[in-house]
Amino acid sequence: MAWGRFFRKTWDDRTEVLRAAAAPVLGGAAVAACVTLTDGERTRFAPKAPEAPEAPALSEADLLGLGAADVEALIGAPALVRREGEGEMRRYVFSECSLLVFLYPAGEGPDKVVYLDAAARASGADKPTVDACLADSKARV
Repeated sequence: MAWGRFFRKTWDDRTEVLRAAAAPVLGGAAVAACVTLTDGERTRFAPKAPEAPEAPALSEADLLGLGAADVEALIGAPALVRREGEGEMRRYVFSECSLLVFLYPAGEGPDKVVYLDAAARASGADKPTVDACLADSKARV
């Protein structure tokens, strides 16, 4: 009989430990039930808000002939502005490239964009086209 009480107490102690450990495990299973698998992806029951359509990327032709204020309205403030003589060079820094915008006087009125160039930010990377750099303009540094 003494052994019976010993085993009974040991069994009760282990059961208590298992019950205490089972609560978080079963709680996690209840949370996991809120997620279903659809085509191998996890999907929440709440519907996703529709994403706004992405604005079309700018091109080199969109900037040629614009004034400095118009360029800033389209792609933001430049990282560097340098004036030399009558001209002005503006550098815009994006995640993968730098865009160089050259403005010169065009008769009367504000300076106009006459030339654009692009440069890679990483040493040894291929030189991007101006249009590719403008497509990267959404990812400003």
